[in-house]
Amino acid sequence: MLSNDTNAGKTWLSCQLLQLAAKEGFRFLPYKPISTGDRSDVQRLATASGCSIELGRINPVHFRAPLAPAVASHLEKKQIDWNLVDECLFFLSKISDAVLIETAGGVLTPCDASTDMIDLVTRWQAQAIVVIPNKLGTITQTRCVIEVLKSRNILPLAVMLNDIPEDFQKYSEEEAPFLETIQKWNLEALRSYFPAVPLFFSNSSGLLDLWSRIRPHLASISSRCSDK
Repeated sequence: MLSNDTNAGKTWLSCQLLQLAAKEGFRFLPYKPISTGDRSDVQRLATASGCSIELGRINPVHFRAPLAPAVASHLEKKQIDWNLVDECLFFLSKISDAVLIETAGGVLTPCDASTDMIDLVTRWQAQAIVVIPNKLGTITQTRCVIEVLKSRNILPLAVMLNDIPEDFQKYSEEEAPFLETIQKWNLEALRSYFPAVPLFFSNSSGLLDLWSRIRPHLASISSRCSDK
């Protein structure tokens, strides 16, 4: 799960997908390899998946400072243990049908001096789902994110335009009256720019459409695991 920035709705969308998977009997486990600041997102992911795995397995690297990991790492004089990060993902993958990986910050948020969040997609050969707040500026932000992904030969599995509830985001007096129009045309414009990328709204039908795109991947993985 990637985004253009922090507070874009990654955890909210991750929880929705984890709950849908649990309802259909899939063992879909969350993984937040690196977190900073408040660790409540990790607890929300664990609760949504219904798993009782210790948080240290779901989130092996945590920095107290609510900053980019590379900055927090420098301040706290603690380096990321990439062997531990890989080991925890391997552990979760062995006891699940699939793992939902949620990154921190945006696609180019630095983990350390040599690794950005986007690098985790290629590191683990993961499918990329992008979530971006659906508001003024979304067209530019989404285009930037997808162009960065394309530069790494990554085609997103889907992009979710997230209509974040008002208590998560304050709109300007000029923007608020036009928000519905802005949100609608964001989707139409982005479809014209990226016809091969599935785009969804974060309403109930959009979530189900996104889930219907993800579900076959889980079913395929689950079937392969049961055959072993």
